[in-house]
Amino acid sequence: MTVDGGERGSALLPVMLVMFLFAAIVFGAAAVVRVDAMVAGHFRQAAEARYAAEAGLEVVLAELNALTTWAPVVSGSRHSPLVDGSFGGRKTLPGGGTVSVCCGNGSVADRLSIDTRLSLLPARRGLEWKPYLWAPFDRLASGDHSTRLYIAVWVAGEEGVSAGGESDETEAVMVRSDAVDPGGRRRTIEALAHRRLGAAIRVQAWREVR
Repeated sequence: MTVDGGERGSALLPVMLVMFLFAAIVFGAAAVVRVDAMVAGHFRQAAEARYAAEAGLEVVLAELNALTTWAPVVSGSRHSPLVDGSFGGRKTLPGGGTVSVCCGNGSVADRLSIDTRLSLLPARRGLEWKPYLWAPFDRLASGDHSTRLYIAVWVAGEEGVSAGGESDETEAVMVRSDAVDPGGRRRTIEALAHRRLGAAIRVQAWREVR
């Protein structure tokens, strides 16, 4: 029995349609996998940055707890022993890339200035942040691989409460920890810490800044 050209063409058409359908399914599945991998990667990076910001905050709170007075910290004359050189310019990260600390557009200091100036709370707009700790995250915590995160922690005297002075009964400071990467992504944690002189530090409030 012979099959003419018209019958062969009509039989080939469903086969081609099925092939195109399978190809569309394969390409669609590959696109979904790529999107899932991208979302998972961004989520992991955001989580790492948040944990790094929290770690920076914890390091500074521990150092503040060991000081007899916070006055030099609030004035900006005393810094953490972990600082990465002078506060300014671009800093190189062990994991690759650089981060601008101060003071041009897009630097860590510039973004803090914008956040403070645009705050909806008048008291926050009056805070005078002083850099206390700036260093690659690798300097604060040991790990098996180098990270691409830089930590900058700032301290400001809390409005309405004494922030230093040995004769003062209570000290209170705002502490802000920024974790940034070379791509400009950032996670920020802030805390309000206080203590009565001679007592241990207490964290009264803690929040992530969005």
